[in-house]
Amino acid sequence: MRHRQGRGRTAQGAEPQSPAEVLADPIESARAIGDVLPDAIAQAEAAGLSIIAQHLGKALDLARRIVASGAGGG
Repeated sequence: MRHRQGRGRTAQGAEPQSPAEVLADPIESARAIGDVLPDAIAQAEAAGLSIIAQHLGKALDLARRIVASGAGGG
C-alpha cells in the first residue's frame, strides 16, 4: 500500500499540507482516506479477507459521501 507521507492534496501552486492540517479538515481527511482505501480493499480481496474488504468498501462509500457533501462549499 502506498502511503502519502504527510502530504495533503494541493491546488496547483499551493504548498503541501502537513498531516495535522489535513486531519483538521474533515473533507481533506475523507479525501486522504479515499485515496488509500481502494488499494487496501484490493489487498484484502486478494488475501481472501472478504469481510474486511466489505467493511473497507463501506468506509470508502462514507468517505466519498463526506467529500461530496463538502464539494458545494457547505
